[in-house]
Amino acid sequence: MTTGTGGLPFATLIEAGQRAGELSTNLKPAQAARFLVNGLQGALFRCKVDRTSAALVDLEEIIFGLLLHPEGKGAARKAGPRRARPAR
Repeated sequence: MTTGTGGLPFATLIEAGQRAGELSTNLKPAQAARFLVNGLQGALFRCKVDRTSAALVDLEEIIFGLLLHPEGKGAARKAGPRRARPAR
């Protein structure tokens, strides 16, 4: 099932989400998988350095707000109450 994904588990999940109509088909699964892993690793590093969760909150809002929604169907996740950002 990893054909075309370079064996990336996230890429396989992204492909499945695209087939189910849950994720944008504008995404290249392998590229999106690398982006998610790189973004998460970078955000975790920033959280350690800054001693806040702000980087993870930013990553979550951008990923769920912009990238992971099918065309013309709105956001994949309903916007809930925003979490308060810790002071820097």
